[in-house]
Amino acid sequence: MRVEDISNLDALLFVLFLAAASLLVFRLVPRAGPRAEAETFSAAEIARYDGALTKYALTVAGALLVGSLHLAVKSLPPVARWLAQAGRGGHLAANIAYSHMVIVMGGTIAVTGLTWYVLPRVVQRPLYSGTLAQLAFWGTVLGAGGFYLINLFGGVTMGALVHGGMTDAEASDALGIWRTLPTAGAATLMGVGYWIFVINVLATCWLGRRVAGARPLAHLAGFFVLGTIGLLVGTVQGVLQVMPDNEEWLAAAGVAGRYIDPISHAHVNLLTGVMMLIGGLVFALADPPAQGSHGRRMAARVFWTLGPGSVALYLAFLVLGLTEGKLIVTEGLGFAQATERLGLWHSIPLAASAGVVLFGLWSLLGAIVMRFARGIGRRAGSGLICLGVAILIAGTMQGALQILPEVKNWMVEAGSAGVAVARAHAQVNMLGGVLTILTGLMLRIGRPILGADPAPEFDLRLARLMGAGVALYYLGALAGAIAAGQAIRSGAEPQPGLWAWFFASGVIAGAFLYARAAALLLGFVWRATPVQRAAGWRMVKAEMARHDGPRPRWLRQVPIAALLLPETIGAVTGFPGLGWILSGRALIGVPLIFAGPALAWAVLPLILSPYGPVARPDTLFIIIQGYLIVSATLSVLTLWACIRSERSLRPGQIA
Repeated sequence: MRVEDISNLDALLFVLFLAAASLLVFRLVPRAGPRAEAETFSAAEIARYDGALTKYALTVAGALLVGSLHLAVKSLPPVARWLAQAGRGGHLAANIAYSHMVIVMGGTIAVTGLTWYVLPRVVQRPLYSGTLAQLAFWGTVLGAGGFYLINLFGGVTMGALVHGGMTDAEASDALGIWRTLPTAGAATLMGVGYWIFVINVLATCWLGRRVAGARPLAHLAGFFVLGTIGLLVGTVQGVLQVMPDNEEWLAAAGVAGRYIDPISHAHVNLLTGVMMLIGGLVFALADPPAQGSHGRRMAARVFWTLGPGSVALYLAFLVLGLTEGKLIVTEGLGFAQATERLGLWHSIPLAASAGVVLFGLWSLLGAIVMRFARGIGRRAGSGLICLGVAILIAGTMQGALQILPEVKNWMVEAGSAGVAVARAHAQVNMLGGVLTILTGLMLRIGRPILGADPAPEFDLRLARLMGAGVALYYLGALAGAIAAGQAIRSGAEPQPGLWAWFFASGVIAGAFLYARAAALLLGFVWRATPVQRAAGWRMVKAEMARHDGPRPRWLRQVPIAALLLPETIGAVTGFPGLGWILSGRALIGVPLIFAGPALAWAVLPLILSPYGPVARPDTLFIIIQGYLIVSATLSVLTLWACIRSERSLRPGQIA
């Protein structure tokens, strides 16, 4: 993350490329209602995308369930100790993988689904493109899911190598392209999903200016614009941070590196991104919505304090991390010496921007309580939303304390325990605050996003489970981190024992309670959405059939073996896809016929050659032959299953 390595030309080209790509997508992708003159849209047109929202709720509930179980397992003292001693790999498996499952698969997907419901009603027009909305969903889900698995298994593998005597650098080099290439691919796919979401939101807001008639909530569009831009900046930084050279620099910068990742990265995503979007959502869904003069003033106060304040806080952490990190890496200073050299330039920007953020955030939380507290026990979602507000108030108070010089110095001297204190703060804000509010908003919308309207009792049950889970986690994690920090500051090494198990038991119990709430939500949505899930699957198959083209009637008379034979011969020689194309499935066959030979006869030989990152020429023939046999078997069996499934349908049904 060296600033001097980025030339002005590089930065200009990146901005121009992003602008050109956005303009190209804006011009080429069909948008809903492509009419230039001012007009109004019907309620059915505005709600056009509602039928696709249930998959967002299923994904969110599943992510919270997986993330909670991950939190419970990694908090077991033997597992936590192994991960702590596993170097960079332990951090990837314990924290990076977990945070992307909870924050991206949970928080971002929830925000996206809620935005697709609320934004058309704010600007009084349909989404710019339903196709872009689908692409954003699948790009984010597949990218974040892949990123989770890659960092989990790759981190465990690196950790095992470190426990075997390697350094972090040696373990990373040993994995080589097997970690860097999948990581870059998943991060890019996830970033593309984010960026498509940003384009769709900005285009929808821009076209909303042409809508005629009353738009009482149009002033809330600014929350969605600034929120999506915050997520865009966060994802660009996230992609840059996983580059190998930048990862090494951040690790070498120590505490200053953590100012960049995760602190500045989390703040631009959570505060500028997610919290601004939540502001737009709650003001639009509140009862009454922010359409009167009082509501407009309240929304404006939140927007003009939380928005600029969060941007300033992000820039303060980022610039301080880059500046002090350079002093640490290039001049060999310690973090305390680096902060001392900057003097007031270290503390004043953080304190001033944090004060503005706290005012804006507490203004938002106060507005939420005023508008939702009366619905507790009477309308689903109100209990969870108010619970999230209470937890966020506690979390922001800890954040304010952590900026105080005495507390900050204690956390630095406490080493890994100080990091654990900051992590508890981040977790309670995300799990207990943001995700609880987002879950409550989904319950408040009800049928369009959950498939059915939940009862207020269901909301209170989830609130009790999530509240108890977050409280147990927070108390256990914070108490354990403080005890370990005191031991480290006194010169002793924290010893695993009864107290470690006592603190961990609270964390684990809290994680299981939270997982129970996520499982209840997942079960509710699953039982309520059989029709929507079946319709979605039919839509996917119909879309694939549309791209493949019509299959002639005589193709059903061709023996299956006659279609499987060319696929078998082609796949075992490294050229899969022929059988798929002959069976009328060009959408699958064409990518296979291009990617198969490239992987079999270019990528694998290059990796295993004496000049590749693995350098195992003695095993080249065996590995390629094994790959060809396995890939051919999978391709032929999948093709056979697709053909059998199609031929078992009655004429007129969609295959």
